[in-house]
Amino acid sequence: MSKKLAAMAMATGVAAASIVVLGPVTAASAAPTICEPGFVHYKTYSSTKSGRVTAWAKEVKNDNQTDKFTFSTEQTVTLKAHFTATGNFEGKVGLKKLAEATVGAGVEFGLAGEIANTKAYKREVTFTSRGKWVIWAGVYTGSGGVVRTQCNSNGTKINETGSGTGNTFQRARVTGLTNCAKPVSDRVEKDAKTKCG
Repeated sequence: MSKKLAAMAMATGVAAASIVVLGPVTAASAAPTICEPGFVHYKTYSSTKSGRVTAWAKEVKNDNQTDKFTFSTEQTVTLKAHFTATGNFEGKVGLKKLAEATVGAGVEFGLAGEIANTKAYKREVTFTSRGKWVIWAGVYTGSGGVVRTQCNSNGTKINETGSGTGNTFQRARVTGLTNCAKPVSDRVEKDAKTKCG
């Protein structure tokens, strides 16, 4: 065989070898599996835990004599739960996820359109010093947004399929008496203190 033919044969062999090596690269370029096909996940965002007074009254004592006084809530405010959903998203599911994140998992919460309890609350109190007081009843509340995502049928991509925003409340009511001159930390009592003015 001449040197020219030998060179051509070597070149052909190299080209063939190159084709064999490139074969598996195409198969390896397939998208990797990143999630379980069809799996649905919910995530809350911009969620806020707070409290709202739904019934209250204010009393001002102007002396330091001991006085026993019974008073009840006189003013009320309406608080209604709601959830606005878009895409493939049930509003009742979104409200449940929001409630779990803001007012607590396993607690009874206000459904969409439900109004928090505004029933009057009475209490007998013995005042021993002058000051301003607020008697109140209210609920723990939560608000924010929820996103629904779902893994595609191949397990290769996670798609956002719906979202929504809303607010709800814990059905169990809390009550109290707040001294307007003292600091408070409870979420509902913080709202009660805004009635001191």
